This record gives sequence, C-alpha cells and structure tokens, in this order.
Amino acid sequence: MDHAVEAALAVAARFGLFPDDPSVLRAASNVLVHLRPYPVVARVPVSVVTTRGSDATAWLAREAAAIHHLAGRQAVAPADGFPVGPHRHGAMFVLLTGLLRHHGRPPRTPDVIGRSLRRLHEDLADLPGELPELGVLAETGGWLERLHGTESVSPSEVEALLKVYEEVCEEIAARDWHSRPLHGDAHLGNLLDTPEGPVWVDFEDVHRGPVEWDLAALVAGPRVLGRVGHGSAADLLDRAVAAYGADPRSGALDLMVRARTLTAASWSLLVESDSAGRARARRRVDWLLGGAPGGD
Repeated sequence: MDHAVEAALAVAARFGLFPDDPSVLRAASNVLVHLRPYPVVARVPVSVVTTRGSDATAWLAREAAAIHHLAGRQAVAPADGFPVGPHRHGAMFVLLTGLLRHHGRPPRTPDVIGRSLRRLHEDLADLPGELPELGVLAETGGWLERLHGTESVSPSEVEALLKVYEEVCEEIAARDWHSRPLHGDAHLGNLLDTPEGPVWVDFEDVHRGPVEWDLAALVAGPRVLGRVGHGSAADLLDRAVAAYGADPRSGALDLMVRARTLTAASWSLLVESDSAGRARARRRVDWLLGGAPGGD
C-alpha cells in the first residue's frame, strides 16, 4: 500500500497538488487516496498489472474515457480541472477523480439498483472509441491457463475449468445477442448510495457485450456464495434485474452467470492474498465443477 500512496502523491505533484493530509479511503485491489485538503481522489489499481500486464494501459485508458464521457451521470465524476489519466508512476497507474460523498454502502432497494444500471447503460450507449467485445471473458481463458502449476487448484481442476470455459464460450457464441457498452464489473461493491442518488464506480472493465453480462455481475455472487430464497440477497438482486427490465430466470442470464463466475474465480485465484478471498474463490470453483443448476 505504501507504494500505491507514493504513486498517488507523485502524480498529484505533477499537477501542482501537494496534499498535507492524504487519507487512504480503501486498500484492496484498488487503493483510493483522498488528496486532502483537495476534493480529489487518486485511484491506484494495484492488481491490474498482475492480471493484464502490457494490456493494462489500454484498459485503464478506456476507463478514463468512460469517466470523462459520463461526467458524473450515474458515475463517479472526473476531478475538476485535472485529467483522469491514466497517469503512470514507475510500474503503477493512477487515475484522478472527484471526491465522492457517500453512505458507505449500495442502495438498499432493488428498484433503485435496477433502474440505476439501466440509466448507466443508456448514458454509456454513445461512448466513443472502440471497446473489446466481451473483453473480460476473453481474458478469462488466459487467467485460467496461468493457474497451471499454482497451489490454488489441482491440474485436473484447471483442465476441468478450461473445459467449462470452452463450453460457455461456445454457448454464448451460438446465441444472438444485442451488444452495447457495459460497465463490465457491475456488482454491488461498485455501486454507492449518495445524497444525490446511486453512483457507479470502478470502470476498469468497461467493454462491449450483452446487458446480461452486467446483470450477471450483479447477481452471481449472491447466487453462488450466499443464501437463496425470499428475502435473501439473491432474491433482492433478482428483483433488481426485474426492475432493470430483464427476466431474472432467463437462460441467457443463467449462462452469463456461469461466465461471470469463471472470470471471478480465475481473477481471485491470481490476485487474492487473504484467506477469505481465496475461500470465496474456492467456493466458486466448487460451484462451477459441481454441476450446480441454474447458473451463477
């Protein structure tokens, strides 16, 4: 984390910002540093080089373009007077955004969640520039291959996961989808409740694809890792999908939930260092290889 803060302060200095009381707001796969007293937050995506290597710059440039395009509509706003980035300091990248005042949690009502994602998609519809088609899913095969020789999963499990990945990609290719710009990682951890309404953050995975990819990101975690049934998180998010205007029980969504879980499991096994994160990844692997019906 110290290196991330150092990168944030070095980039801030390039633009004449010399915070006297920087504060780490979050330290996980992204480190967020409030450059106090300025209303500017430096976001340092520390896992991006591990997972994306030389492709990291292109992904972060698309994120910056999305933030700039949305200009605060359903999304974290650019910092006033400073380019979003990505700015490089050594091996690290930094993006500058405005300070977001929020309640520390996502909205609690499914209607608000579903409608906010639909409005975000509408605002992203005219995002300029080329976006990779289902770009995160395309990366997932490489992430799975990199699990060979690790202690996270056995060689036979890696081969089984690659077979599931191939089957899922074939099923997706056989369907007729409407492709559009997406958030790319639209789980509840990236949606914040603010006094002005719901705001989406972390556009690092922005790409093109069917809306079911983003809807799957919303529901996959609770379906695979949590409780199901009336009143559960899975039930709440199924109602959010309905509020979006989609069918939470569609085969298309079930398929994308499997795809999303492959991505989440492989990413977590590559970058998660804490026991809780690795345990969640293990549960995803078990779900994928256990033949659970209905999709994650």
